[in-house]
Amino acid sequence: MKFLILSLFFLSSCAQMQKQWHDSTCNIDAAYSKGVQDAQNSKSHDNSEFARCGEGVNIGSLQKSYSEGFSSIAKNPMHILKKTLDRADAYYECTYNIFNESFSTSGSSESEAKYKAVQKCKRSKHSFHCSNINIDCRKI
Repeated sequence: MKFLILSLFFLSSCAQMQKQWHDSTCNIDAAYSKGVQDAQNSKSHDNSEFARCGEGVNIGSLQKSYSEGFSSIAKNPMHILKKTLDRADAYYECTYNIFNESFSTSGSSESEAKYKAVQKCKRSKHSFHCSNINIDCRKI
């Protein structure tokens, strides 16, 4: 009996969560807002999420609304300038210290700078001694 009650509880919870997602996602305003948000966060244009909205919803109009929101930001000159400046600001310097020797490199991202430091170490030391573990990085 407890199993049946728990099963019904979880099924109703899942159905309720699905309805809540549908109500908050499958409308024109939410689609437009999602497009704006994705463009502001430099995500790629992807309106495929609305295909899950199902019957009773005009998926084409949701996808169009998403695209309009995305384009409103992506084509905005201030957004393009901000993206360019953000990339220019993000520069990292990483140093790998091993056996009293330092290998310093820099890159436009922390992962790029770390990769370069490990590669620089491997050119001088056995690869066994070179890893991402002992690398100190800072944003410059």
